[in-house]
Amino acid sequence: MKRKGLFSRSEPTPEQPATPKPKVAKDCVVSIDYTIADDEGNILDTTQGRSDYSYIHGSSQLLPGLQRELEGKSVGDVVSTRLLPKDAYGMHDPERVQAIELPYFTDVSQIEEGMEFEIRTNEGMRLVTVKHIDETEVTVDLNHPLAGKTLHVSANIQNIRPASEIEKKNNEVF
Repeated sequence: MKRKGLFSRSEPTPEQPATPKPKVAKDCVVSIDYTIADDEGNILDTTQGRSDYSYIHGSSQLLPGLQRELEGKSVGDVVSTRLLPKDAYGMHDPERVQAIELPYFTDVSQIEEGMEFEIRTNEGMRLVTVKHIDETEVTVDLNHPLAGKTLHVSANIQNIRPASEIEKKNNEVF
């Protein structure tokens, strides 16, 4: 009879089950690298050269269509998708183009057509674009600058972790 060494195995051992990779789900903090382009391929926004973008999945911090595409994915997965306006920044709403009387501005001489700035609205802070200036008022567009546009998004998932209770309460990543 042949003796087996102290460290030899008589039978192969089954592989240890792999630890399941976390998946993108509600109340997870997800960090992504992304690039957003328009139909002509012009890059509109990217994290390239900047830090990852982190958000709480299921919140309103990310385009709804992109959140749906990322759901159930894992670290290292890449999502490339075409988002129609309804799944991105919505349709352009002409009701959101409004005239504001000049006295509401502190220094009208600093305002130029095409300029973008934030104002406080009933819905919170909102990015506006100056469309026209005349002697009595400034016409601003309260629509997001990408409202009404189809977007092409590529996102690479960098990290996934559970959101802390304070992050969920404040709807903000710390």
